[in-house]
Amino acid sequence: MKVVETVNNPKIQWLCVQAEPDWIGTILTFEISPTEDKTLLRFNHDKWPTHGDFFARWNFSWAKYFVSLRDYVDRGLGQPYAPNESN
Repeated sequence: MKVVETVNNPKIQWLCVQAEPDWIGTILTFEISPTEDKTLLRFNHDKWPTHGDFFARWNFSWAKYFVSLRDYVDRGLGQPYAPNESN
């Protein structure tokens, strides 16, 4: 990943430069903002070359990892990416 933009800590944007062919050239954006008594994380993975099976698989996987992140923050136990798992 190559950092494309950061904005005073609440935003970071990455450009994928090396990965699976469908990932290369995609842009991942993370934005954090406070809300009442919580923190909101906005995520976008954009510039996919196609919206086929690979895109659908990663759309599902990102949802799984963000649920894991929430569980880690709330309870101290998440399910991080495992290199040998099938995404």
